[in-house]
Amino acid sequence: MCPTILRIIAATCVLAAGLRCAESPSRSVRLDAREPPDIRFRAGEYFVILLSVGPNWDPHRPRDEQAGITAHRQYLNALLRNGTVSFGGPFVDDLGGLAVLRAGSLDEARRIAGDDPAVRTGVLRAEVHRWRVLPGPPAGR
Repeated sequence: MCPTILRIIAATCVLAAGLRCAESPSRSVRLDAREPPDIRFRAGEYFVILLSVGPNWDPHRPRDEQAGITAHRQYLNALLRNGTVSFGGPFVDDLGGLAVLRAGSLDEARRIAGDDPAVRTGVLRAEVHRWRVLPGPPAGR
C-alpha cells in the first residue's frame, strides 16, 4: 500500500477515535462497543495491522456472514481484554479493518496478525506497519 495512503489512514483513525496522548495506560474496549471509547495513548511506538479482504473472501456475502469472522472477532476481543490491542474495528465499507497494538517487535506483531483465524483461513489479509504516536496536547484540550 502507498505510504501516503497509510499516513492518511493513520491520521484519520487518530482523529476519528478522538485519541490523545496521556501518561495513563490505554483502556481496553470491546470491538462492538456502542459508545466511542475514551482511549489514551502514551507517545511511543505501536504497530498497525491493516486488514483487507483475502483470497477466500466471498464477495456475495456480507461481512458478518463471512467464514471465520466470528472467530476473528473473538480473537481480537481477547487481545483487547488482555491489553495487546489498544483499539480496532472494521472499515465502514466492510472491506477490511484496522487494529493498533503494542508488541515487542515487528516479528511479534506479525505473529499476532498471522494468528488471527480469518487471516489463517485467507478470508482476510494482514499488513503490519510500525506506527509512531507523537506527543499531543494534554487530555481535555
